[in-house]
Amino acid sequence: FWKLELSDVSHIDDIQVTLRGSGKTVCDNLVLEVLDAAEKVVFTTGTSIDCSGTKNRDVDVPVHVDGRSIKITNNKGYTIALENVKVFGYEVTSKPSFSPFRLIGEQAIKKPILGNPAGTVYAPPTDYHLTFTLEPKSLPTQGKKKANIIQFTTGDVYGAFNPVVYMSYDSLNGKSYGRLSVGFGTDSNAFTHVENVLPVSLNEKNTVALSVVGRRLRFSVNGYKTYSPIDERSQLDKLDVYIGGFMPGWVQADAIISDINYAAA
Repeated sequence: FWKLELSDVSHIDDIQVTLRGSGKTVCDNLVLEVLDAAEKVVFTTGTSIDCSGTKNRDVDVPVHVDGRSIKITNNKGYTIALENVKVFGYEVTSKPSFSPFRLIGEQAIKKPILGNPAGTVYAPPTDYHLTFTLEPKSLPTQGKKKANIIQFTTGDVYGAFNPVVYMSYDSLNGKSYGRLSVGFGTDSNAFTHVENVLPVSLNEKNTVALSVVGRRLRFSVNGYKTYSPIDERSQLDKLDVYIGGFMPGWVQADAIISDINYAAA
């Protein structure tokens, strides 16, 4: 793929890409993404473009969004250099204000693609509410300690878990079950976790709610609440949202997640 980095989060009104073919060639359909945007922008021509001979073809992408970088893929059959991409309306702006993350409907959890989050939260508040519904289809394999459900992350130390919700295998008196935990980072500790002792129900919808306000965390599963103190958290610039999460040695939960809502407290 080809990528153009802007100097900061910037406003974009229009993107024009000049495709330069050579010889007898047909340019493969162009896919353009504005990354790190408050809302996902993906544009595709949908069809191949005639770039045979020495013809140049301009592809115009009208967008109205704040973003940080532009990524172009499926570039078989043509070449792109820096001067072949023009960004109109480009100006460095202040960082976007906070906007909540929502997913309406349901989605099967699977291993996500790094760099392709389900969404990005800019200027995330240190006090927030996260709610969703989870329908586990099976338990994590014994020995696989953590099955990732959803992770809000910057990828660095403190911001790696802000938060992450995961399921663990447990057993009691010969009976296997799953428990949910929330992991989070603070200024003083890169990873702390709180477990809710109420087992989740398989093949049923479980209501999950997390509330972080001030120095207190409340984690609820099907109405059963667990409380924990929480240390100071610095303000972050942004958080990428990965359904299924990214952690070495973890697996993705075999579950359906639905009706995700992340909002300021």
